[in-house]
Amino acid sequence: MLILESFTKALNDSNIKICVKAIKAFEEIVPIYKTAVEQNINMIMNSIANGLSSTNSAVKNNADVLIDLLIDTVENVVLIQPLVHLALYANIRSKPLIIQHLCEILPDVYKSKPQIISKYVVHAASLLLDESKMEIKTVVVRLIQILHNLMGEGFIELLPSSKIDKVNEYLK
Repeated sequence: MLILESFTKALNDSNIKICVKAIKAFEEIVPIYKTAVEQNINMIMNSIANGLSSTNSAVKNNADVLIDLLIDTVENVVLIQPLVHLALYANIRSKPLIIQHLCEILPDVYKSKPQIISKYVVHAASLLLDESKMEIKTVVVRLIQILHNLMGEGFIELLPSSKIDKVNEYLK
């Protein structure tokens, strides 16, 4: 959809005022174009992640609010893959916020589609265990705890054997 492409380009604009205005305008169209947003969620989330990694607090805060709006508006199941991808590969500055948002939707998604959590999130969590930055480690511990609370010992069984000791350490 051309409108969404235009907005995602504006979300990545180097002019802070344009970027902030684009985020604010995008907040208004998300509920109206919910289906189109869901169909283009990867493109949209990549643009928002760029805003989350901004050094400008207005851009970063507004991008964070936009993710909250997406969580409240679209089916959370469609957010899992983009959030997992961004948790693994996004700019280091945006990873903690992305992982926090991932943690936020896990219980809801697990109720309806537990296999998606098993397939995507467990693998990502095991990779994120190798992160060394303290801000990321803190949210990874929370991610591990939530996954264990949701899945019980089934979570541990899905992990590579090389990660089990570290996960057990985080669960203590």
